Amino acid sequence: MPTVDITKFSYMLECMLDIQKAVLFTGGTGVGKSVFINNLLFKLKDAKSIVSIMLNCSAQTKAKDTQLAI
Repeated sequence: MPTVDITKFSYMLECMLDIQKAVLFTGGTGVGKSVFINNLLFKLKDAKSIVSIMLNCSAQTKAKDTQLAI
């Protein structure tokens, strides 16, 4: 069952994707940011020709490591 926050964030992400704008979701660990974004992108993948890449980071991730991964 989606929460009110998940519904709001999903709507905002869809709107931003429609106008081809970047989105950055922030929040505490374990609130479900990655889960809802991955689920929404998976649903939209075929409908909107979206290609997504998952990049996991932690407190130990260095900027150079992120750049190399991209």
